[in-house]
Amino acid sequence: SRVKNDSNLWVAVTALRGMVQVARAYITPDSLFIVNYLQKEAYRMPICEAAKLLPVPADFTTLQNLIVGDALDSMGTITDAASIGDVWSIEVDGQDYIQQVTYNKADSTMRSGLLRTQGATSVQANVQYNNYSITDNRHFSMDRTINISHAGNSYALEMSFVNANFDQPSDYPFSIPRNYT
Repeated sequence: SRVKNDSNLWVAVTALRGMVQVARAYITPDSLFIVNYLQKEAYRMPICEAAKLLPVPADFTTLQNLIVGDALDSMGTITDAASIGDVWSIEVDGQDYIQQVTYNKADSTMRSGLLRTQGATSVQANVQYNNYSITDNRHFSMDRTINISHAGNSYALEMSFVNANFDQPSDYPFSIPRNYT
């Protein structure tokens, strides 16, 4: 994954510990481009239509926060805070969601985030942050486990980062092979 803050995201999806390239995505605040290497298909659409391909509706900021390791949504009002054992727990109410985030007291790293949307299309996402490393004087969760429930379906995703660098120049290679639909 590569991120240019508030500008673009580039994600390479692999399986079998990186041996099989599954997909590549390039995401901007208003557009989503995906190449599915397994089915030789490519997609280009407005980000507001991302739910056609992703298991849940998502916007650019939420996807960026997921990759960077921030709370899924940073807006809203803190409605509860508690100190429980070795964690701090904070609850945030947004316009159409409730989010609970726990932080490790020892180093203030995020342990988990639970986000529940309210309304007719309720979504619940639970993200666990593990295996922190210190890169460029920042704590970064190298492993994430994401469980999502939406419309009676459950989805699980494990993310593992090989390395993390910050404030480095990056390129964002993305092309669609000619023979893809």
